[in-house]
Amino acid sequence: MPNFKYKAKKGVNEIIEGSLSAQNQADAVNKLMQKQIFPMEVEEVEAKDISKSESGFKALSAKIFKKKISSKDILIFTQKLATLSRAKMELLPSLKVLYEQAENAEFKAVVLKIHNDIKEGSSFSDSLSQFPEIFPSLFISIVKAGEATGAMDKALTQLASFMQTQESLKGKVLGALVYPGILSCIGIASVFVILNFVVPRLKVMFSDLGTDIPLMTRIILVVSLVLLIITSKGGKVFAKLFKWLGGRLPVIKDLLRNQELASFSQAFSLLIGRGVAPLQSLEIASLSIKNAKTKKELREATIKIRQGQRIYESMSDLKSLPDFFIKMIEVGEQSGRLGEVLSEVAESYNRQIDSDVGLVTSVLEPLLILVIGLILGGIVLAILLPIFEVTQMIQ
Repeated sequence: MPNFKYKAKKGVNEIIEGSLSAQNQADAVNKLMQKQIFPMEVEEVEAKDISKSESGFKALSAKIFKKKISSKDILIFTQKLATLSRAKMELLPSLKVLYEQAENAEFKAVVLKIHNDIKEGSSFSDSLSQFPEIFPSLFISIVKAGEATGAMDKALTQLASFMQTQESLKGKVLGALVYPGILSCIGIASVFVILNFVVPRLKVMFSDLGTDIPLMTRIILVVSLVLLIITSKGGKVFAKLFKWLGGRLPVIKDLLRNQELASFSQAFSLLIGRGVAPLQSLEIASLSIKNAKTKKELREATIKIRQGQRIYESMSDLKSLPDFFIKMIEVGEQSGRLGEVLSEVAESYNRQIDSDVGLVTSVLEPLLILVIGLILGGIVLAILLPIFEVTQMIQ
């Protein structure tokens, strides 16, 4: 069993240090908490000979199979914290409850660090800002707005609702692309096997017989060689290819674009609704945009806003955003209902996503089946042609 050294608080002012044996970091923290000792730092003591030590092997396995903190972990944390906040439970006891219930050891340690920082006098938002890779700027800004207005329960509830919508959107898009993705993988695997294991044997056979390989089969052999070279370079080539296709195929391009605009609109609306300044809201919401061109244009728009232009005026020349979106920004800003209008825009894009998902399943799937069928048919034909020629030579 590995050893862990710790630094912890005992009582109000006493800080103690020591070591203990535990199965993992989470187990070590639990043992300290049971003794009414609140850990500040818990680190595993490195084994001297990890190859010969059982505890060292377990430590190495734990590092290799370490569970990452997912967006679902953050969503569950936010939902439970919002529920406890609405029940009027104080923040520190709420965090202690969430720490005890957390299943992910990595996230458990994060919650403990946030708890200890707040106990020492830091604000909740400042404690969260130490983990920008876990809690994005949007999350921290909403929490900070909740602290400023004294309405943390409402802020957390809105955050939980926003994150749930994002997870739902992600699920819809992934669900729409699962079946086409499976078809593509099966097609690529079939082509790979045929080109790299079947076709090359035909080349050997024709060489032994001293006759020329048919033109179509020669083409397939060249393609086989190219595919083998690409495969040897790793999966990055295929990843770039799929990304390029995703940006060119109208159905998938529209689906991904609408998802991005829905997320951007909802984040912008949420920030403005919590009292964050419009310019700051735009800058934070822009972080959800992945398209490089749109991101660049939005940065240029923020510069114009700082120079005194209104939001819709700064966006009027943007080519990467739909005219509908910019017009709704103008309507919202002029009516003083920008947050509400942005929320309606997000709902509009969500409905469009539902329509896009249906279109993907009805159009893209049969199209992929047809393309894969044509490719496999061509390869089979290229294999059969030389076999027929060999048969005729033998006769």
